[in-house]
Amino acid sequence: MSYIIYIKNLFLLITIFYCTTTLLAQNTTTSYDTIYTKRKIKLINKDLVSSNYKAGDIDIYFSPLALIEPRPTIYIGGEYFLKDKLSLFVDLGYMVNITGAELNTQVDRTVSAQEDATDQTILNSAKANYTIKPEIRWYRQNSNSKDASYYGLRLIWRNVNYLKNQRVHEEYAFSTLTNTWSAIGDENMSIYRVKRQTLGLQFLIGTKKRFIKGINSNLYAGVGVRYISNQPENKAFNPLQAEDNLLEELNLEFLAFNKAYKIITMDFALGVRFGGIIKK
Repeated sequence: MSYIIYIKNLFLLITIFYCTTTLLAQNTTTSYDTIYTKRKIKLINKDLVSSNYKAGDIDIYFSPLALIEPRPTIYIGGEYFLKDKLSLFVDLGYMVNITGAELNTQVDRTVSAQEDATDQTILNSAKANYTIKPEIRWYRQNSNSKDASYYGLRLIWRNVNYLKNQRVHEEYAFSTLTNTWSAIGDENMSIYRVKRQTLGLQFLIGTKKRFIKGINSNLYAGVGVRYISNQPENKAFNPLQAEDNLLEELNLEFLAFNKAYKIITMDFALGVRFGGIIKK
């Protein structure tokens, strides 16, 4: 549920930020109209439109807001124009444990398993955690538009490794009379790995606007499907581990990391980048 709340908050943040910068840009243009008429004409000529781009142009972009996502990621993207209104964009991202979170490795026997810091999930920084997003863009044929608007088709490949912990006992016994498991011996904290891979396809609608001098913003949104493979590795046997049935009831099973599954789900995209032309 916290993941859904985060997505709503991020959408609200991006919307407020984008509307504010647009209003500021309009107010700045108005001030030029009353003081520097010649400068205003020069700025209008520099408005970002799809006709600004020609075959061979190169854009480079960064995604600073990706650092506050549930999986903080450092992104760098490059766009190469194959034709005047057709381009290839590639986003490369590397996931980092930006908060320095660590797993609890000791059992606190003074509290219950529910109160102890168990079932934690952190990024396994010892492994390569990356995402690759190639995208084909078709820019709209609209000479009256002041935006460089486009449609895109994006392929996503994401490879992520996690570490998780769980409380386990030395042994477990199964009773055929009661058809239940019971724990034997002391508890300890067990650490295991999770390998999670995602392959997705998205249809996007995006637009570029002049943000500040020399820097453009690229706002985009989209919908698609994704295939997720989640595989725990070296996980200790624990028949008493509680199942998170709430995720299944909400059709959010793909948010679980503590069990093996392969699933196809809907996928949604929303984001903003900042960058500009480095070669014309």
